[in-house]
Amino acid sequence: MKRVRQMIGLIVCAGMFSGCCHFSCRTQRASPLPLPASVAAEFASGKTRPSAAHETDLAAKDGYAVTRIDLPAFNDRLRGNRTIALDFYLPEGSDRRPVILVLPTAGGSYQIESHFASYFARHGLAAVIVHRPEKFSGLIRLETIDALFKQSVRDHKLVLDWIETRPELDTGRIGVFGVSLGAIQGALLTPLDPRVRAAVLGLTGGDLPYLLTYSTESGVSRRRREILREHKLTLPELHRKLEATITCDPDAFAAYVDPKEVLLVLAFCDTTVPYKKGWELREKMGKPETILLPTGHFTALLYLPYIQRQAREFFQKKLN
Repeated sequence: MKRVRQMIGLIVCAGMFSGCCHFSCRTQRASPLPLPASVAAEFASGKTRPSAAHETDLAAKDGYAVTRIDLPAFNDRLRGNRTIALDFYLPEGSDRRPVILVLPTAGGSYQIESHFASYFARHGLAAVIVHRPEKFSGLIRLETIDALFKQSVRDHKLVLDWIETRPELDTGRIGVFGVSLGAIQGALLTPLDPRVRAAVLGLTGGDLPYLLTYSTESGVSRRRREILREHKLTLPELHRKLEATITCDPDAFAAYVDPKEVLLVLAFCDTTVPYKKGWELREKMGKPETILLPTGHFTALLYLPYIQRQAREFFQKKLN
């Protein structure tokens, strides 16, 4: 294993001068494991009426239109009555379009999400940006982390329910795109809903207890310090508590992923979502096609044009 890491390091160092590395899909298994009925039932989206969504026109762009959708959500004990806000990018034309579900990063003003959604729409792919829940960060307590990740899966399945009501969209051609937290959530949704036919997941990883304990991301670090003070824990004690309480983890569902339907984008110097946890998730998924960048988490933006082109070509290939 040490020799493998050394080889990867040499490849990445060379990539610093020549660009990124692109690994094709070399799956170790013929097909994914079937999703157990008990797991499928646990993550059912709940009863709601996607047709009751409220629509507001936001913008008419060259070649596509953007509409805000306020979707009534299944009420949960953490957040009560609420709606899920969506930005719906629909290309011009009368054909039923493939659609990409764009899952949000942990913070910011949706610049990355809108950049990719606009790019997909200009190339004939409809896109739906899912807004993160309001006041999400204030809900992140030690005892609610697992429940929040489970609810995010149910919410995203509810958005897929809404997509199925839209005559402009081809529900047999649904993809998922996410970066960072959005990619972690995408790595949960993809194996848990068979309607997802392709996924591009950037800067992702599994083993959430490790990620939450050792990520260097400023928001995670700040909340982690608060939890350590509040519960009088050391870092190893926090790690053990998270291991005991988190069951909704990309690693737990990786065996249900079809690796031929996934493109991963990992950054070798990433400490926000530590690279080694992305590579471990790749192994558990059956070695899907992977782009390896010679960057950190945020400096991966240097490769943005390349990533968006690779994502678009992957979706077009997998969604026909």
